[in-house]
Parts: sequence; structure tokens; C-alpha cells
Amino acid sequence: MLKILLIALVCAGLMSPGVQAQEQEASVKAAFIFNFIKFTDWPLARMESSPVLQVCILSVREPLRAAMGILDGKTALGRGIKLRTLDVIDSIDACHVLVLGEIPAHRPPALHRLAQARSILTIGESEGFIDAGGMIGLLVLNDKVRFEINLEAVRNAGLNLSAQLLRLALRVKGVS
Repeated sequence: MLKILLIALVCAGLMSPGVQAQEQEASVKAAFIFNFIKFTDWPLARMESSPVLQVCILSVREPLRAAMGILDGKTALGRGIKLRTLDVIDSIDACHVLVLGEIPAHRPPALHRLAQARSILTIGESEGFIDAGGMIGLLVLNDKVRFEINLEAVRNAGLNLSAQLLRLALRVKGVS
């Protein structure tokens, strides 16, 4: 029994740096998401519909799901943030922000159209997120979290991103 415990502790020690790196990356992504919220303007009618900013997460894996917990109860744009975990795509109506992990390839076009129609800022981690119609894509390059923006999708949703945010993006798609 003691031998098994020692082996488990050694293995946990070997895995620890990788787990710590994933948790640190997730914390940085959560901070980016908070700043995306602060530098986004929603249509007035959309903001009047709720006293809080609903940040919804769908298909987001640990550790980002856990790191995003820090957003719950924070204040941005003069409103409290309420974090919600969704099980199905169809329940996004109350969301102001939708953070997506890996979702089935056949779902994004319909999902992005639905989000745009409801002025929901979409943020995703999957490769090619903005090229599939998403608004802000998070990516990791050379161990650094970066982001790219699909400005056309943002504008189609009636949202505005600050010029400062656009300047910091690695790539801005749809600039005319």
C-alpha cells in the first residue's frame, strides 16, 4: 500500500509543472475574457434587458472553466457579472457573452448566426474560430495567450470593440 502511495506521489510530482502551466494559461485566458467584456459596447436595448452581464460557457474544459469562476460577481461596465454554465446551445438568449470550447463542426455557423442576431459576444478556443464566424478567438503561440478578432461578425451583432482592443489583436479579420 505504501509503495502504491509513493508511486502516486512521484507521478503527481512529475505531472505538476504541466498542470500548473495549464492553470496559469487558463487564468490568463479568464483575464483576457474579463478585459474583452470591459472593452465591448452592446446596443442600449440589449443592456437594458438585464441588470447583470450574463457570461455563459459551453463545452469549455477544465481548467478554463474553473479559472472563469473568478469572473462571477465581478463588475464590468457598471454591472455585476453572472457566470452560467450551459448544457445546450439553444439556451443562449439571456447571455451577453458566450465562451465556447470545442463544439461539433456542424454547429458553428448556426450558432454564430444566432449569437449575432441576439448581440452576444462569442469567444472561442477552437482553431479557426473567427474564420468559422466567431468574434474573438483565443490562441496560444510560443507559450503566450493571444487573440484574433472577426470585426465583421462583431459589427453584424451590433457590438463595438474599442480601438485599443483592436490594436492589441494578433489579427483582425474583416477590416475595410
